[in-house]
Amino acid sequence: MHKDGSRPDFNAVVKLLQAGASVETLFGVDYADTHRPAPEPVSAAPSPEFLKAHPELLEGFREQLMEDLMKKGLVPEEKVKDIVRQEIERLLPSAKPINKF
Repeated sequence: MHKDGSRPDFNAVVKLLQAGASVETLFGVDYADTHRPAPEPVSAAPSPEFLKAHPELLEGFREQLMEDLMKKGLVPEEKVKDIVRQEIERLLPSAKPINKF
């Protein structure tokens, strides 16, 4: 802010930043200390490679997924079984079909 109370307009600030002025110089704030980039999102779903290395986990995933979908009443049991079977086959095309449905 200037002595007379005026402030630069937005476009002037943008031009100063584009010309190389730092946030600290313009505003007296160390941007690096106040800004932290968001962490990379973590996928909750296991990768196909992980499932191939740990095929015993598929049965647990299948059971939990079926239970959750049916408990919420989102999908009828027969449709859930079909969806789970298709997803397992998509993730692991070489996997043996699961006949426990």
